[in-house]
Amino acid sequence: MAESIPGSPDLPGGGKALRVDFDVCDCVVYNRSVDVVNVVGTLQGLATGEAACSIVISGHYDSINSNPSDDTNYAPGANDDGSGVTVAMEALRVMSQHQYQCTIYFVAFAAEEQGLHGATHLADAMEARNEPFYAMLNNDIVGGGGIPSSGTGHQDNSRIRIFSRWGTPQQGEADGPSRALARAIKEVGERYVDYLEPVLIYRNDRYRRGGDHRVFGDKGWAVVRFTEINENFQRQHQNSR
Repeated sequence: MAESIPGSPDLPGGGKALRVDFDVCDCVVYNRSVDVVNVVGTLQGLATGEAACSIVISGHYDSINSNPSDDTNYAPGANDDGSGVTVAMEALRVMSQHQYQCTIYFVAFAAEEQGLHGATHLADAMEARNEPFYAMLNNDIVGGGGIPSSGTGHQDNSRIRIFSRWGTPQQGEADGPSRALARAIKEVGERYVDYLEPVLIYRNDRYRRGGDHRVFGDKGWAVVRFTEINENFQRQHQNSR
């Protein structure tokens, strides 16, 4: 399914620059075959041929409670990751009024909590069609800056962590594409947003945690993850109280 969105810029060859698709994967999740459905807003870029490039801005709309295979009971997910989907949607709303050289995908991924299934499906599809991938900006747990963190009780909505993975041995530990992207984001962010401090974390993710950016990064592409500076783990993967 694809639908062009009225009000978005016109493409030079006709049609609207923005369309929305349901990207469906027939995936096996916990030994069950299910439809995993990503929601993808595509803002078509102007560049073609060797100059073409693609950017993904994402969050995930699925959530789990304390039992990851429980598909019956409530699984609150306002912060993990309704907050990230909100960022992607707001970016789409603002940016869809303009045109860019790169094609930009605004994605609400599905089945992140069950094994990154939606992200894997889209990343594999982009690789199969030789998409000229440029960068992925993954927003996961970004909305709790005003909530006391677990353990310390700290509240801080003035900083955001930017996680970036290592480079190849040839590139060096700090000089891979993901860490170059993270440094560029920090430089531009500090220039234009004076009330928010980007904090560089030279890791793919938090300890023993992961996100949709991982499968894109595993393909050698430039990826970062945005996450609030202090997390409250009572608002992640929990039953309703």
